[in-house]
Amino acid sequence: MWLCESMKYKLLILALAISASQIKPIHCQGYLKADGKRIVEANGEEIILRGMGLGGWMLQEGYMLQINNQGMQHVIRARITELIGLENCDRFYDLWLQNHMTRADVDSMARWGFNSIRLPMHYNLFTLLIEDEPAKGRNTWLAKGFALTDSLLEWCRANNLYLILDLHAAPGGQGKDANISDYDETGENSNKWFTDCISLLEKNNIGWAWWPLKKINSAVCPLMIVAPKEYYQLVNYWNKNTEKPSRELAIEVLFTIVENMKTQQCRFNKDVIDAMFRQREDLSTLPYMINRIPGRIYAADFDMGYTGHAYFDTENENTGESGKKAGNKGRYYRNDGVDIGICRDSSGFTNGYNVMSVDDAEWLQFTVTAGSDDAYAILARVANNNSPEGIRLSWNMNSSSEPILIPITGGDQQWKTISLGEVNLAKGNNTLRLIVEKGGFNLNFIEFKRL
Repeated sequence: MWLCESMKYKLLILALAISASQIKPIHCQGYLKADGKRIVEANGEEIILRGMGLGGWMLQEGYMLQINNQGMQHVIRARITELIGLENCDRFYDLWLQNHMTRADVDSMARWGFNSIRLPMHYNLFTLLIEDEPAKGRNTWLAKGFALTDSLLEWCRANNLYLILDLHAAPGGQGKDANISDYDETGENSNKWFTDCISLLEKNNIGWAWWPLKKINSAVCPLMIVAPKEYYQLVNYWNKNTEKPSRELAIEVLFTIVENMKTQQCRFNKDVIDAMFRQREDLSTLPYMINRIPGRIYAADFDMGYTGHAYFDTENENTGESGKKAGNKGRYYRNDGVDIGICRDSSGFTNGYNVMSVDDAEWLQFTVTAGSDDAYAILARVANNNSPEGIRLSWNMNSSSEPILIPITGGDQQWKTISLGEVNLAKGNNTLRLIVEKGGFNLNFIEFKRL
């Protein structure tokens, strides 16, 4: 991007002003510096930066809001203004900045294992454009961006985290409509890819900063902002030019979203953090949920861990191959390679999701906790629109059932309960693997009933 000399000067002053804020003094734990190929702390010790980027906080990108075209922030803001009016839009953005990033978020990142935060900044929170300056040639600073950055610095200092400043939106724009530039080889991908990529980087003493901390209705980031279902009336209006939602509906939806941005309101995608940190060193599995039997175990709650240990899926990451997208094809609930979609089982027994698109030889592992030494009948809730398919069960890595046929149910959301046989289990934790002999069906849950 080409910048005129006066603009370059202004950006330099902006960077210096943030480092030594004019709003209030900050006394941090020190600066990092380069030492040859190493990054070192003030005491000379090498550090591997393990960071998370705050994409979407100071600078919105359309894809994070599920807006497919014209995703620049100024266009998003204009669209919101058109729906709810200028005054409500200004209030919406004030609450967005207030709730999207808080002390609780920084505390959480430190607890998960991050040692740094990358802050993507938008110039319009810090300074006016040159052409908007009331007195030509005089710098005009805006207090809001500095106050937000000062607060973030204080929270980082309290947690011994480094802050990386990134002028992500500079005056003059970043291009036409490329919200993000790391589409396929880096960026947001499946958990296996997170584990493998981070392991490779750290073996070569290379730090990393992932992206982003929060997104709307997304399983690919640590925290998911839960949007009400009516949000898609707004998204479809913006993406597909469908019927314009009412002002009242748009106000209710948008202000619900900014309330749901608070850390305690977000859904914690614990599998993402587990893949970034624990799974790089530890290939053991952990229960995703506490599955006590007798009782019902939902298929999407398979154990947490690396592929080949907690599950096996033939397409478990996006490799960047042309025309090929893999990982969780349904894009719901979890970021592992297992395909998960919305479950519409009319029985009402569902956690909202089912495993789908299973292929031959794929499998899921579950840790189940039996309350006593007992015999159990095993049932499964399945949907199948193909020829009869087959599965078998493996227990505690040393015994296996005969293949069990799954009948045609009449559709991939037409559900039927079938028997998977009986089993004797010891009190305590037991390991169940559900192995696909012939794929093509959907699975909602497995149920254990004491005989």
